[in-house]
Amino acid sequence: MCRRYRRRRSRGTKPCAIYVSNPRNGVLISNDGGKTWSEHGNVRLTTDDRYHGWAENSIAELTDGRIVMILRGDRLGGVLYSAESKDGGKTWPEFATKTAIPNPGSKATLDSLGGDTVAMLHNPNPKHRSPLALWVSFDGLKTWPYQRVLVPESSDGPKGTLNCPDGFVSQDQQWLHFAFDDNRHRAVHYSAKLSTLAPARSAKPEAVKAVMPSAILSDDERKSWNRGLIHDRTERSGVHSRRLSVTPKLALPREARGARPFATH
Repeated sequence: MCRRYRRRRSRGTKPCAIYVSNPRNGVLISNDGGKTWSEHGNVRLTTDDRYHGWAENSIAELTDGRIVMILRGDRLGGVLYSAESKDGGKTWPEFATKTAIPNPGSKATLDSLGGDTVAMLHNPNPKHRSPLALWVSFDGLKTWPYQRVLVPESSDGPKGTLNCPDGFVSQDQQWLHFAFDDNRHRAVHYSAKLSTLAPARSAKPEAVKAVMPSAILSDDERKSWNRGLIHDRTERSGVHSRRLSVTPKLALPREARGARPFATH
């Protein structure tokens, strides 16, 4: 799998995260607009070469040109792993580092928001693929003071899964547009407003004002779009319901009109 990202510092260089079903991970780099590529990195999650899992790595560039990578670890303690390249993706450590970020063995996606600010979409649960959350780090993945649950559970209930979030940040860095797989039978597209994000004064998640996500729907092959707000309600009896209200004539940022930025497997 190859997931591109917007590189800020270099001229024409396009790193692209790659992974296959084996213990090693890396990036492909192109210096000629994608005509030719070179392979870099052989990052391992474990010393056991018998280990096979979909690491589904994702990368983001920091201010000084370092590239950080986050990796999924299947059956490796219920957390994400990370690695860092100090020379723009050319060289990588042999082994990834175990983080304290909970994850059940599912894809996490990084998006650079400028400087050392990085957004991550993932499942912050060591055992199950829900909820789906947006975390933001302002110091290059060292800490995550902003933590917001975007989707608490699948539309099929708590036993359903929220899978494979992926998307892109608008050029003005005001919106994070992303999609995810709701329990293997429904694709959902959200847009999260990012303009309110700022470094928190403390490490507490509530110190940062939350963004308000909204669903975006098209029923005419993306010629027009509607914004939908998902309203969750739990009755006293414990029954959970979800209602979608739609507002017509949505004006989307140009980046979202007809775009196909999402990864395919």
